[in-house]
Amino acid sequence: MELDRTATTHLFKASCRVVSPADGELVGFAGVRDFAWSAADYPSLETLESLRTEGDELADDALAALLRLHQSLATDGESKPAATGFVPSNLMAFFTRAVAVLDATAVPDAALDAVRVRDAPVLPVAGMSASDRAAVLALWRSVTEVPDWVDWARVKHGQTLFWKYLIVNSATLGLYSLLGGYAADSVNQVLASTGYLASRRKNAVMRRLTETAHMLVGALQSVESIAPFGEGWVGVLNVRFLHALVRHRLRGSTKYDAALYGTAINQPDTLATGLSFSTTLLDGLDKFGLAATDATLKADYLHAWGYIVRLLGVKDEYNVLAPASAAATHPRVPGSLAPPPPGVDPVEHAHRASRAIGLHLFHPSDLSRTFAGALIEGLADQPPAYRSLKTMYAGARIFLGPQLAAALGVPDVARWRIALYRFRLSLVTSIFAWLWDYSPGMRAVLMRKYVEGHNELMAKFVFGLEPPNGKKKPDLTDPSLVEALREFAFAMRWDPARTDEGVSLSDTEDGDAAAKDGSRAEARWMWRAAVMVAVVAVSLVVAAQVV
Repeated sequence: MELDRTATTHLFKASCRVVSPADGELVGFAGVRDFAWSAADYPSLETLESLRTEGDELADDALAALLRLHQSLATDGESKPAATGFVPSNLMAFFTRAVAVLDATAVPDAALDAVRVRDAPVLPVAGMSASDRAAVLALWRSVTEVPDWVDWARVKHGQTLFWKYLIVNSATLGLYSLLGGYAADSVNQVLASTGYLASRRKNAVMRRLTETAHMLVGALQSVESIAPFGEGWVGVLNVRFLHALVRHRLRGSTKYDAALYGTAINQPDTLATGLSFSTTLLDGLDKFGLAATDATLKADYLHAWGYIVRLLGVKDEYNVLAPASAAATHPRVPGSLAPPPPGVDPVEHAHRASRAIGLHLFHPSDLSRTFAGALIEGLADQPPAYRSLKTMYAGARIFLGPQLAAALGVPDVARWRIALYRFRLSLVTSIFAWLWDYSPGMRAVLMRKYVEGHNELMAKFVFGLEPPNGKKKPDLTDPSLVEALREFAFAMRWDPARTDEGVSLSDTEDGDAAAKDGSRAEARWMWRAAVMVAVVAVSLVVAAQVV
């Protein structure tokens, strides 16, 4: 069955709006239940539109300085990696090495170890201008100084939501956060200009999604990982540099109309990315009746994301996921995009911002349907679940709802497929969540298995490694793979001397693997998982009774 990318169903009462609704007006979009607009509670659409010209000056200025430094280390237009140790795909490593020379006291050994450059040659920075030095150091201070409002105990507690409900969260990220995000055509224009998440090649889609998951796994694995100099911290900042590089290359490019769509990856867009990984995940749990009573866990999960989006470049005064104290020096006014006022439920506040951004930007186009088709087809019949294409349609229909699914060209499927998808995902997620709650000793085991499964996908789709002879899985203890996972930075090919073309993101695939029998593989995987979990659960119950 092919996706219907010519769907023209009228879906939204209001789409691509730039003028806020009247106070008290009932509005809805993309299948979201009608809600009463309140000028006192929602960021105004006029504010959101005005912020679309605002990028990430800290990262943009630091990137420009690093590019000039890199050019100064080149001869005849060719970089000298042997002399500089510079790997163009890892701007975090280059950034850290530059800071280590500019201010050695600001870079502890842990920072050098985090990006594997402790023994790298010293960068010659004598020729850097005062303004370039200041720009690089300003970004470093911003990302290494943890603001007072970050509560590490809350971050640690919030991170557990991702792992406790990982089964449904994984489905939510693919079929709701990313797929639903294609309804924002202004974001699609950036993706079209870079090729990221827009490839028609099956394994290319899995590669991009696995890379995105790598950032999430690092950011949410532990407090130590997301704290300064942790692996998750490095991963998030690599993504921030990727965004800055996209803005750098699209600035003045004929491939992207900034006057029409705003600055590429602007402040609302970056915040929307964080919301798609936070509030949208909570919406996904609600659709399956999960975590309904975990109000504190939900709030702490958003608190963790408040810190993560700050690392991604969202300014404190716009960070709706941060507590009120994050913008104490920026008085809040009605209609602003800002942290919640004291006494306001932080979860509902973040949801209001998410609804306002959706009301402002969601306007599916032919490009939306093309990207949606590439994503769903790229996810079908792939590990670890090997879900069939029709099963993917069923999942998308549940997450998106019939209106948005139709807008993105996702065809309808039999009711029994939708019911079966909901039942299986709810069952397996509930069992794993039960194990998480009532068998604390299993948490480390589950997380280790989850991370191992992710690393297997990284080995296959990102690094292109085949399992050793006679093996079904890659050797995760292989030193070269361990090092590759630790050093991974979003792959980029770029020439700092050229600014007239879109970013080229590397894609070294030699071709798609042979198609698997998706339905049979999916059924085998689901039954094995269910049997395994059931056996473990029964064993734990019996053990508890004996004790």
